[in-house]
This record gives sequence, C-alpha cells and structure tokens, in this order.
Amino acid sequence: MGPPAYQSMVSPRSRRLRTIGLLLLVAIIGMSLYGFSSLMPAIRRQAVAYHQQTVSTQPSRTESPQASRQGSRAKKIMLLQITIAYLYWGTCGLLIIALLFVAWLDLREVTRNYINQRRSVWMETAGRLQDRDSEE
Repeated sequence: MGPPAYQSMVSPRSRRLRTIGLLLLVAIIGMSLYGFSSLMPAIRRQAVAYHQQTVSTQPSRTESPQASRQGSRAKKIMLLQITIAYLYWGTCGLLIIALLFVAWLDLREVTRNYINQRRSVWMETAGRLQDRDSEE
C-alpha cells in the first residue's frame, strides 16, 4: 500500500516560502512600529520647529546673509527628512508587495501539491478497481 493520502501537503518549497513570508512580516511590523513611534513624531517636531522659525522671522531687506543661510539650511534639512520618510515608507510598501507575492507563490505550491495528491488517490483507486476486475 502507498503512502497515506494528503500526508505531505506542505512541501519543502512551501516551508521555505512560509519562512521567507514570516521574516518579511516581522520586518514590516518592526518597520511600522518604528515609523509610527519614532520616525514620524521626530519629523513632525522638526516640521513644527521649522514652521515656527519661518513665521517668527519676518523677511526683511536688512536681513543678514547668515540668517538667510540658516533658513535655507533648515529648509534643506526639512526636505531631506521628508525624502527619507518617503523612502522609508516606500521600502515598507515594497516589503508588503513582496509578502503578498510570497503568499501567492505559497498558495500556488499548496494547490499544486493538493492536485497531485488528489490525482494519486484517484490513480490508486482506479488501479485497485482494475486489479479487482481482472481477478474476477
């Protein structure tokens, strides 16, 4: 008698895909927690400080070049932080897409294994029926 039906629905490839998916999920959760608890509040504080600095210093014709440079530098820092935030969340989004792709590959693998197992059960049953018919 052959192996029991549906004994190995989870193949080594499926286990590997699930491990990759789990690692991606842990990375996404970690990035989200860090992003919402540390990254975004820091950028928000910097934006408020930049806004207060630009509102409090009214532009005047007698403004010194040094003050102008400081304002320009603060603006560049703010733009850099915003760019970093977009890159951070873009990377997180790409990891989510990768996780969905890995889950889809795992679904295909499990479905393929299920079909192969079902086919082997039908072939075994057909073989038994044929053997029984030939004995009679």
